[in-house]
Amino acid sequence: MKRMFPLALSVLSIFAPQALAQTATPMPATVEARLDEACGVQAPQFIEAVCQDKGVPNTFVLNLPGICAQYGKSDKIEATVAACSGTNVYADLWKYKFGQENGFLEHFKAYIAAIREHESEGEGGALLTAPAEAFRMSVLACGLDAACHKTLFDALGPGMKAAFARTPYFCDYGSETKFNDEGYRSMFFDIAQPGGIAQPMCRAYYCQNRPCDTPAPGEGAAPFILSELFTRQYDLIYKAIKP
Repeated sequence: MKRMFPLALSVLSIFAPQALAQTATPMPATVEARLDEACGVQAPQFIEAVCQDKGVPNTFVLNLPGICAQYGKSDKIEATVAACSGTNVYADLWKYKFGQENGFLEHFKAYIAAIREHESEGEGGALLTAPAEAFRMSVLACGLDAACHKTLFDALGPGMKAAFARTPYFCDYGSETKFNDEGYRSMFFDIAQPGGIAQPMCRAYYCQNRPCDTPAPGEGAAPFILSELFTRQYDLIYKAIKP
């Protein structure tokens, strides 16, 4: 962990101005000038540390390769990922993101299943730890690619798919339209603001809590969670993601 934190702080300071902007917003010239060092030196160091199981990085660290890819500066990152012999799920996630051969789908399924096995019911009987982590990993691996999200969801297996489709993270893949959300509504909506959205969610859950006349997605269409309504929320939570 000692190796990870100084790098995390330095790279976070490089990208902080972009974190508050929408994905399409150009980076300030002073920040853009430092991308070569961040993507060519610091990001590969992050990857090497993760591949050696030296600490679990936060969401920003996990998405740093995606940020660099968005700006066409991922050559050294992809080479480092290809050379990674680590077997943790994060290394496989990066390989999957860059189209390299790996066992991410099975590793992802096992990783989420282990979390689900040990999670306990929260307030209101909600089991949200495992689907929340599945959603986070799905965004990190897929960005805004709806087909990619569906592939990861389908990899979870029938039992987990049925359970997760009853949550605000994945309900666009199921038939539920009403949710007992007393215990977790504030996780998804900013109650201090009438229209405030705390994070992306599925259409059925959003429509239960807010006026909604958006048509339900058709067969093969992008789920509501990937619509433009939540682009800014994705960008705020996951920094920069390539649509």
